[in-house]
Amino acid sequence: MKIKEFRKKYQENNWCETTLQEDAMYEFCLSMKDMKKTLELIITKHEQGEATAEDAYELLEASINALIDAKQLLGCMIEKQEK
Repeated sequence: MKIKEFRKKYQENNWCETTLQEDAMYEFCLSMKDMKKTLELIITKHEQGEATAEDAYELLEASINALIDAKQLLGCMIEKQEK
């Protein structure tokens, strides 16, 4: 399923209808979207000669958040396999 379709389907569900894995996947999708947006902003600023260390720090924070969400998703998937 495509990312946008997954996010749309997830948002249409009632929160109690989703699984922990779906919740983790949705959070990861949001983190990746934020990271992509931050990276695009830094590239634009770099092209204009306006990129700063603070911009790179924001990208680092977005990347860390995506990594945390990816680890949570992995944990859900491993837990599901062990059952």
